Amino acid sequence: SRKNASNQRKFSAWLKREGRESIVSRLTGTDEQQRSLQEDFRAFTKEEGKKVVVSLDRLRQYLGAESQLKQHNPYPDDALMIDSFTKEELSKLGSDSSSKRKSVLNLASNKRRFSDWLRKKGRGSIASRLTGSDQQQRSLKDDLRAFTKAEGKRINVSLDRLRQYLGAESQLKQHNPYPDDALMIDSFANEELSKLGSDSTSQRIVVSKLVSNQRKFGDWLQTRGRESIASRLNGSDQQQWSLKKDYQDFTEDMGKHTIS
Repeated sequence: SRKNASNQRKFSAWLKREGRESIVSRLTGTDEQQRSLQEDFRAFTKEEGKKVVVSLDRLRQYLGAESQLKQHNPYPDDALMIDSFTKEELSKLGSDSSSKRKSVLNLASNKRRFSDWLRKKGRGSIASRLTGSDQQQRSLKDDLRAFTKAEGKRINVSLDRLRQYLGAESQLKQHNPYPDDALMIDSFANEELSKLGSDSTSQRIVVSKLVSNQRKFGDWLQTRGRESIASRLNGSDQQQWSLKKDYQDFTEDMGKHTIS
């Protein structure tokens, strides 16, 4: 209605005066952004001293995105990760890139929907498995397949982009160590990651990189026909020495990699 449009303009002008962010920049943004917009709207109506109808939900529908606050309830660690990622992606866009903004927000909504589904099904979160062991990454992949099947349509969740954001490529594609090394490295990764809280994204990245380096070393050994890490790690002095020597060769070949 005309009155609604007038109120929206009035609210927008108030935000500008108060030095707050615009409606558009927060309307379909992260949870945090949407909440701050809601709080600003409350402050605005309080100042106006009367009930002002602005109907932000109608605006959201117009932009093709429902309010994520109402919609999905992902795992807290996933919500944090998705929000940070979305915020970073949106910050790269200019003010005139509505269609790109829309696709970033749709992607975020899909990720939140997937996490919500995982939580309801009692599966592990995205964040806890995204850069974890092979086994964890595979189980996440399987869950994504089950989720898209359940949704009955192709839903783009783009986990690889999230992985890149976390600074870790998919290890499934990357390295192929000896099976006994893969088992040992996976067990180590599982144990280390299980010690971390849901808000320890940076520590998670450190563990992921360490695991990736271990797998890279294992892969290097296998391609050169050297013995596995596991077969020599706690072996005789000679075996341990030869493993140390191989690691030196590996670092000379591939550059410095921290593996412990």
